[in-house]
Order: sequence, then structure tokens, then C-alpha cells
Amino acid sequence: MKNIFIILLFFAMFAWGLSWPLSKILSNTHSVFGIAFMRFILVSLCIIPILVYSKINIKIPKNKIPTIIANIIFNASYSILFFYAIRFGNAGSAGVITTTLAPIIATFLSIIIFKNKLKTKEGLGLIIGLISGFFLLNLTSIESLLNPFNIFFTICSFLWACVTLSAKKLGDINPFVINFYSSLCSAILFIPFLEAKDFLILKDADSMILLLIIVLFSTVFGTTIYFKGIEVLGITKSASFTLLVPFFALLSSGIILKETPNLHIVIGGTLAIFAIYLISIYNKKHIHFLNIKKYIIKFKANITK
Repeated sequence: MKNIFIILLFFAMFAWGLSWPLSKILSNTHSVFGIAFMRFILVSLCIIPILVYSKINIKIPKNKIPTIIANIIFNASYSILFFYAIRFGNAGSAGVITTTLAPIIATFLSIIIFKNKLKTKEGLGLIIGLISGFFLLNLTSIESLLNPFNIFFTICSFLWACVTLSAKKLGDINPFVINFYSSLCSAILFIPFLEAKDFLILKDADSMILLLIIVLFSTVFGTTIYFKGIEVLGITKSASFTLLVPFFALLSSGIILKETPNLHIVIGGTLAIFAIYLISIYNKKHIHFLNIKKYIIKFKANITK
């Protein structure tokens, strides 16, 4: 069972990375509100069978309602800005920036909001994270600092960090319940901004195929396997697979959109992945092979025998 989920998690992370170039194609040809609305509606519809089959309680406790509302607002804001911002640059670069900066920003926010104390490894991870941000955003001049692509995707990273923290604060509520309400309510929020032309995507077969791939493969399949992977493999092992997402975002964007990653994105992405590893995943057992003292003791014991 564990080996099967390792393979499935690999494909789930590929699905998440694949969503970036496909989203860019859609955003270049259709209305931002139209894409976001259809995506959220389809996601919420696809989650219903999972909730029914698994007999998951969808009731939200009263004391959690303000937090779920915040989660909805952050998620809706992220989605609109994401589809708009991705028009300004490479999908692969956008995927690396958002998927690596968001966890680093979330750690900063958790320190400020939840008064979390930093461990040494987390402090080191945040320092490396700051350095990675310098490379990812290519902050070598005022022009690059004010670049719309950098500004929008830094805000996207911040919004997704807020989505993550608000979901975490919801505690023991099933992630599929959170995703269902967040998707459905976000779609409802977009209704006042929709125009008749926004529904033209329904007549475009190619665009609907891309949207369904994003919804079914990237969102429903990817998210379901990730949460089941946590149950089967544990949160640490499952979380380690998310470090593959930036790589798959670059790979799929290179294949589909013929994008070539810039050197600063590769350097920054590598540093950011290492920072996330230190902050969220690192365990002393991971480098047990460096424990020379243990091997010396074992070697002496073998000689004694």
C-alpha cells in the first residue's frame, strides 16, 4: 500500500505542477472571472461525491465560521490575481515563485500571528528563504523590484500563505469540507462580476478540456491523493513530495509552452526548496549516515567480537 501511494503522490505533484502552464493558456484566451468561476464550480461539484461516499460531516461549528469566511476571501482573491498575473510572465517561473515563497511567508506569519517560537533549523531555513526570494524575484534593480510579475506573484504567495494558515486554524474540519465551501462560496462571490462573454469558455472544447484537466487531475486527484498520502505515509513523508511541485511546474512549462527557466529562478528555487525542507520536513534521522561517531562505535564493537 505504501509503495502504491509513493507512486501516486509522485503523479499528484506532477498534476499540481502541470496546472501552471495550462492555467496560462486559459488566462491568455478567456476572461479571468469566467475561468475562476467555472473552476470553482467544477471543483465543488467534483468534491460532492467524495463527501457523500466517505460520509463526511459538512457542518461547520459556529466558532469556525469567521475563519472559513477568511479562508474563502483569501482563496477567491488568490485565484483572481493568479489568473491575471500569469499573463505577465513565464508559467514555470510563476509556479516556482508561488509554491516556494508561500510556505516561507506562512512561517513568518505564524511567528507574528500565533507567536510560534523558532527552532534553530527553522531560523536557518527562513534566512535561506529570504536569500532565495532575492534570487527568485531577481531583485537587482528598482525596475525588477517594480516589475508587475514580481509584485503580483509576491502578493499571490502572501494570499496563499493566508489560505494555508486559515485552513490550519480550522483544525479538525475535514480538508475536503474546507475545499468544498471555499470553492462554492468563491464561485458565488464572482457572480456579480460575470458578463455574458465570460461563458464563452463553455463553447470552446479545447479550453474546457484544459479546465477539466486542471479540475479533475490537478485539483481533485492531486488533493485527494495528497491527503490520503498523509493518512498512509504520515505528514512528514507526504509533505516532502510537495518539494517536487516547482520542478514539475518548470518541466511542464518547458514542454508545453517551450519556456526556458532563467538562471536566477533555478538558483532561487533550489535555495527555497532547501529552506522549506529545513522549516517543515528536516529530521535528524535524515542525515544519520553522517553520524560518524555511531559508525566508529559499531566498528569497535565488531572488532571486539
